[in-house]
Amino acid sequence: MVVEFSGMSPWEAGSEIISCVSEEAGYIDLHNWSDLVDLEEFDSEDGERNFALVFRDLREGRIFRLVFHGVACLDLTESQPSVPEDAGVFHAFDYLGDGKFEFEAERVSGTLTASAVSLLLEPKS
Repeated sequence: MVVEFSGMSPWEAGSEIISCVSEEAGYIDLHNWSDLVDLEEFDSEDGERNFALVFRDLREGRIFRLVFHGVACLDLTESQPSVPEDAGVFHAFDYLGDGKFEFEAERVSGTLTASAVSLLLEPKS
């Protein structure tokens, strides 16, 4: 399956990913410069299942979302961070190819299959 990427440079299959390169904002470090603040599941207007990881850029306070479209096989495992202050720490994605993704953060890890990934940036405040 070919995965479409929008709002960001495509990730290479078979790689561990800690960043995105946004067409608008440039390099975004998900591990060092961002906190994972929320998870969202929602259906698009055409009934497609979507899943978003919501981040806050620690330098600017800007909120952004990594949205996975056409999601199948979503499996999440929540956990308690060993240090409460680390609850927002995001470790990395593994893009396994064929639309398969794994991710790990202090408070949640998961696997999913998606047909597209988009980076959505909220306006700067």
